[in-house]
Amino acid sequence: MTMPQCKRRPNQFFSNVCLFLSCLFVMTLSATAQNQSVRRPANVPSEYVVTPFGFMHPSCLVHLREGESVGKNTLRHADGTVENVAACQYPRFKANGDVIAQPTASKSLETTTPLPPTISWDWVEDVTDFYSTNLGEQSSTWVVPSAPTSHDGQTDYFFPGIGNIMQPVLGWGADYATGWGIASWVCCSPAAESAAIPVNAGDLISGTTTQTCSDGSTSCGTWIVSTTDVTTGQTTTLGAEPTQGDQNEAVGGVLEVYSISQCSDYPSDGEIVYDSNFYDYNGNHVTNLSWSTAASTTDSPQCNYSASAPTQSQIVLTFGTVASLNGTHTLTPQNATGSRLDDYYSGTGAGNPIDIYGANNTGAQSWVFSNSGVSPSGFYNIAVSYGAYCLTASGSGSGSLVQLDSCNGASSQAWQAVPAGSGYVLHPANNTSLCLDVQGDGTGNGTLVDAYTCNGGNNENWVVN
Repeated sequence: MTMPQCKRRPNQFFSNVCLFLSCLFVMTLSATAQNQSVRRPANVPSEYVVTPFGFMHPSCLVHLREGESVGKNTLRHADGTVENVAACQYPRFKANGDVIAQPTASKSLETTTPLPPTISWDWVEDVTDFYSTNLGEQSSTWVVPSAPTSHDGQTDYFFPGIGNIMQPVLGWGADYATGWGIASWVCCSPAAESAAIPVNAGDLISGTTTQTCSDGSTSCGTWIVSTTDVTTGQTTTLGAEPTQGDQNEAVGGVLEVYSISQCSDYPSDGEIVYDSNFYDYNGNHVTNLSWSTAASTTDSPQCNYSASAPTQSQIVLTFGTVASLNGTHTLTPQNATGSRLDDYYSGTGAGNPIDIYGANNTGAQSWVFSNSGVSPSGFYNIAVSYGAYCLTASGSGSGSLVQLDSCNGASSQAWQAVPAGSGYVLHPANNTSLCLDVQGDGTGNGTLVDAYTCNGGNNENWVVN
């Protein structure tokens, strides 16, 4: 399996982190299953396995068990005993065959010409910021995208994090050769991966990176990285003492890849959207990040790469063609597939309720999507078919009712449509941590619709017809 690498821009501190000669890797046994499908340069021996930091000799891998954690060159067992971890005595290789780390011991190998031009490895897109003080927590949600339509032995990694060293990670072709999985990662002496969990397209993922020291601290040596499939309730957690990275770096979202040969090696949705929030060491929400965006213009193939932060917490990474929803649609909640999003009694007065009701092909269930001139860019106004009356979140708190109001350009009327399996989740711009939601998971006619904390339920998944 491949795994997320440490990568920094040339003007950033810590550009040589991944050359650390004593890096050892703590991985799940499932990693080796994918090893045979990745294209292997001729100079990389056949017994080497694929990790997020390149090709490694098997003797350099340590398998993490339940309840274990890692520190600097140590492995702490569940019973509290601590085992020293010896430095790796074999060279490590990039995906193209170049040597990343060469030990001083006699076990060395020659390098040869890299593979033909494909993306052997890169951070294709990322959105980051170096904050003025250290950060104490990162909390993000995102939806598992559709599967790639091509299988070329590629690995696609999607993750937020702190310092690009502590990462809750979603990966395709990583722990599972042709499937999605989640795991928690930390780098780098040794590097560690928690037990991987398989996940499905459309599942809601939550990833957190949290310091364990008391409020008011300025730095912390112990952290918890946790990655959860909110839809299924499964969690994989890693406790660690990171020795590298910058605790003041907010990583809103990254797309990291190995062995990309064609654009269909990416998920077919064409983009992924993170809702990423950061907190300081006193637990205060950081709301003044100055995001820096980067997207490759030199990698081949070029696949419409772009990175943006349309709001303080929304991070959008594009890697293909994104379907436009402009036009007239019905919206079907997946907890009540015989119902449609409905303008209650076809009312047009300010604050008229929005509900679900059995499909009846009336104008009250016909909604016009338009992203022309909408702020933030890429969001939609959703107006009922018989006038300039827009779907509106009545507030920014979880449980705020959704109503009909005259279209006025407010952020509460701008909705982001994010693919989620066969449907979409819809986030209001006034709080993108919320989702358009059938209240109480109700299924009866007249059940009201609200904006509620995203939970991965079918009552928040809408098929747009």
